[in-house]
Amino acid sequence: MINFISNIWHSILFAVFSAADFLFEVIKLILYAGTVVIIFYFLFYKKNAKARISKKSKSSFPLQKDRHGLKSVSNNKKDNTFKDNHDITGNGIKVDISKQKGKFGAHPAHIDFLKNKESVCQLRWVNIPFNPNQNIGDYFFPYGCEFSNEMQCDIKLFHPKEKSHYYCLSDMLFFDIETTGLSGSGVYVFLCSMGYFKSNNFVIEQYFMEDLSDESFMLEKAVNKMKTFPIWVSFNGKSFDINRLSDRLAIHRIRVNLDMPHIDLLYPSRRQWKKHLSDCKLSTIEKDILKIYRKNDVLGKDIPEIYFDYINGNKVNLIYQIFNHNAQDVLTLPILLIVINTILNKKKLKTF
Repeated sequence: MINFISNIWHSILFAVFSAADFLFEVIKLILYAGTVVIIFYFLFYKKNAKARISKKSKSSFPLQKDRHGLKSVSNNKKDNTFKDNHDITGNGIKVDISKQKGKFGAHPAHIDFLKNKESVCQLRWVNIPFNPNQNIGDYFFPYGCEFSNEMQCDIKLFHPKEKSHYYCLSDMLFFDIETTGLSGSGVYVFLCSMGYFKSNNFVIEQYFMEDLSDESFMLEKAVNKMKTFPIWVSFNGKSFDINRLSDRLAIHRIRVNLDMPHIDLLYPSRRQWKKHLSDCKLSTIEKDILKIYRKNDVLGKDIPEIYFDYINGNKVNLIYQIFNHNAQDVLTLPILLIVINTILNKKKLKTF
């Protein structure tokens, strides 16, 4: 009887250990297969993601077309996004720089390709006219027609080290960048946008890096353009944009002096409206002060993810949201500059 029970016990143990050994072998096989799949993905699939974009995607998204021989393309599918409420109020002072109501449109953006032997940089540009009778396009310049008068006079701004400076709008470059993160050596600058006045137009140029390996070439082209203007205007550019540009230029061993006369509109905005607004973000100032309302605008925190999806060949059309978001940031800068300049001159402030 004892031997019978012992044999049964040994049989049960043998079956349990055999099952455990089989299960262990199955798990090892799954791990090996998973490792092979991951290696294959990173070596082949992810590397060639762009090559697998469908012909339909390429035809509907100009930036993904074959770049050889392509000079320019247009995008005119975006809707208008702003309302006609242009009254501006700042700390009890009503500033009206838009006597002529209405919407101000732009022609669709165009794309050129700047090339060298190894890299390609996409240059997206658009001329935004002051003429209110223009057909509405991608962007809005709600105070555009008034700038034709401002172009004839100097913009008076006050600096802490000197009594005053006078600048002409045509000498100013309005700029903004988009990055893959906020800080760190692994943060890339993938879009550098700038705007400037030319005749009766406000011109926006956007230098875009389609591939991470093109950053050096893109930055060199963008910064060389920026250096052609004697004074720069930004929003939080002294703390963020210039530092990110300096870091990336240093990594690529490009020696460029970015110590230019620079008007950062964040600081006068804080002094003027910090007691009246929930925060002094550019989006808040647009809504509460400039009465500019964006529709379906991309969130800043989503921009890096959208860009990485783009370079991996996923959801490529979403990159237009970044272009439009960034271009409107640049468009807001001259409007905000005129408003602050008007308020400061009326209040006779001696600090900027």
